[in-house]
Amino acid sequence: MKKIKLILKGMLFYSSLLLTMMLIMGIESIIEQDCYGLLFAWILILVSLWLICKKIISEKELYILTFSKYF
Repeated sequence: MKKIKLILKGMLFYSSLLLTMMLIMGIESIIEQDCYGLLFAWILILVSLWLICKKIISEKELYILTFSKYF
């Protein structure tokens, strides 16, 4: 059961990381199209994801998820 929880926490962490990178890469085109509502929605979603990550994932689990013990 612990491994399943760790896998789900990893999916949460890496999906929020991927979505953050997607926003950073596409922010210029969002601003060019004057879609500030969309930008605001993206930022709200990302802030909520990162707050959930911070609340759920402990420092030890983050150490495991980022493969820091292997480097």
